[in-house]
Amino acid sequence: MSENRIQLNTIIDSQVPSYIREEFPLVSEFLSQYYISQEFKGAPVDLIQNIDKYIKLDENFVAANDVELSQDLEIFEDVIYVQSDKGTEGFPKTYGIIKIDNEIIVYSEKTDNSFVGCLRGFSGISSYENTGDNNLLFSESEATFHSKNTKVLNLSNLFLNEFLKKIKYQFLPGFENRTLDSNLNQSLFIKQSKDFYSTRGTEESFKILFKALYGTDVKIINPKEYLFRPSDSNYRVTNDLIVEPVEGDPLQLIFSNLFQDEYNSIESGYGPIAFAEKIYSDNGDYYKLGIDSGYNRDIEYNGSVYGRFTVHSKTKVVGNVSTGSTVVDVDSTVGFPNSGELYVTFDDNSIGSVAYKSKSVNQFFGCSNITKSILDKTQVGINTYAYGYSFENPQKIIKVRVTSVLSNLVYDENYGMAANDPIEIKTLGTDLDNVYTKEWIYNVPSSYQIENITLIDSSNNTYSITTKAEHSLFVGDFIILIDNNNVERTSKIDSVVSQKEIRISWQGSLNLSNTYILRKNISKGTSTKYPHIQDFNTDIQNVYRDKDDILVASSSIPSYKSEGINPLDGKIFLEGGTYLGETFK
Repeated sequence: MSENRIQLNTIIDSQVPSYIREEFPLVSEFLSQYYISQEFKGAPVDLIQNIDKYIKLDENFVAANDVELSQDLEIFEDVIYVQSDKGTEGFPKTYGIIKIDNEIIVYSEKTDNSFVGCLRGFSGISSYENTGDNNLLFSESEATFHSKNTKVLNLSNLFLNEFLKKIKYQFLPGFENRTLDSNLNQSLFIKQSKDFYSTRGTEESFKILFKALYGTDVKIINPKEYLFRPSDSNYRVTNDLIVEPVEGDPLQLIFSNLFQDEYNSIESGYGPIAFAEKIYSDNGDYYKLGIDSGYNRDIEYNGSVYGRFTVHSKTKVVGNVSTGSTVVDVDSTVGFPNSGELYVTFDDNSIGSVAYKSKSVNQFFGCSNITKSILDKTQVGINTYAYGYSFENPQKIIKVRVTSVLSNLVYDENYGMAANDPIEIKTLGTDLDNVYTKEWIYNVPSSYQIENITLIDSSNNTYSITTKAEHSLFVGDFIILIDNNNVERTSKIDSVVSQKEIRISWQGSLNLSNTYILRKNISKGTSTKYPHIQDFNTDIQNVYRDKDDILVASSSIPSYKSEGINPLDGKIFLEGGTYLGETFK
């Protein structure tokens, strides 16, 4: 223990009056030696003054219990040398009591690897365990020879060991008389003992137990994993969730609980996590969490899961969103509440929260807190998450978002597909091909690969563009040309030559040695009478089929390209005269 409290034996000379020191020159030394006998580590005065420190858990692990002699020790020697790997660290700096074999020794001070000023053949407390009437064992000794590598015991540490044993009785029942592994951080282990006992009976608790006692990694073998059993309806004991990380490492959620707070239409729920594993994909890292379900215990519980975990909806931004915008165009708002908050990533990679007041099938309206630009194709999602606490550090929260995955996939086995074969999704849903869907005008951000670009007129940079696949573009549509260097050019379609050829102009010259991708911009409403129409998408955004019914997603605003939407407002203005009643004839 680093001494930061003044001991009386160090200041006694200044406390004795000068006339007494003159009359009795040795009185100061006599009193100093007396207080030394009362203030060395473990002595009565030392315990009274420092009991508040000794009962602290960290203090019990500072002191060393033993070290070994580095050379033979003769009877007459008063300097004791010890091994340099441990040294004298953890022994009292002054007036400590040590024991070698059966000899008790007091030293006056120490260096890094030696005890100096030793009084050989001393007497003192050698144990706090005695079979007699007293609770401690007081021993007398004589100076003897000791050989190299003999253990030097720290008797000044005996009372700290008793404090430690009492703490173990209180916090680690069953470990009080056991020696823990020397490489274990015993102070931290005792502090976190609540977590160890709360997981008792689990595979992880047995691993912790053997690591703490013997410093050995063990493998737990469960006999049930090697038994044959008949199939039954409860053979699946986990419900698996695919999640993406928000904060922390989801692998540390194993043996913890996953919680889901209530948020708009999302219900609250929780469940224990039986396993966690990492899944790699082209779009980043995802994790599979196995939620223990077991058998149904009552109507509200599915196994040990309370409530139901809900997919946290997310989508992608269509087109760049400028600072201060109140409308955000996205792929789809299906699954999002009618109003709420979105988590977004701004163009500087900072994370923000954007509130919205209403939505359509692919737009959020009344948005606020868009303090920075949001780039095209940026993912946005509902501003909530599921969470749990790290198994390694119960104070650390780990946040994840539950994602949706394809399940119950039906495919033709004649194609020779097998487990773990990669597949490519061509379309979500079923292609519709009838007289109605062919004639409708769709307003979606379609992308096309370009087969050929030809310069038609250099005076206004008119180009003919041929796409590899048939397009659904119209005169007046705005498009973006993206070259292989990700440089974008915005243009407008002048004419549609065929189902694969269009012409554009006035966008500047194009480098025909580059390769390009054509992407259609979302068309917005235009009107001089009703300027707010420009916030809404025009035409048809999507078409869904529900058995024999066809559902059309549209804001009911047509696109007239260069012509605005300026319908008659039906107002009649009358001037002069007196009018009675509500009927005009």
